[in-house]
Amino acid sequence: MLGAVAAICAAAWLVPYPTSADDAASTPVVQAASARITVFLAASKVRDFRTRHTRLPATLAEAGITDASLEYAAGRDTLFTVRTLAGGEQIVYDSRQPPHSVLRGAVAIVEGRGR
Repeated sequence: MLGAVAAICAAAWLVPYPTSADDAASTPVVQAASARITVFLAASKVRDFRTRHTRLPATLAEAGITDASLEYAAGRDTLFTVRTLAGGEQIVYDSRQPPHSVLRGAVAIVEGRGR
């Protein structure tokens, strides 16, 4: 698990964040992979917030997330979802799933784009 998180952080740090021009040239597969990483990182921030404050944030902004393409829904207790739409695909992280489940090979796809 720690290795996966380290790989994601490295990919997020080393692979340039796509700009609007990059988005237009990206394939739907790359857009969806980038969105999966974004959703994973947002969910990580929500989980970190929950650990520090013993409650879920009311909004993503409260957790320090400003990406307007993300939707967040806090449920009861510790349950939440983070979702977005990319490359024609709905990307959803549900906190009842293992954190890495949303990635589904996204890091390899995005890393391959940078080569």
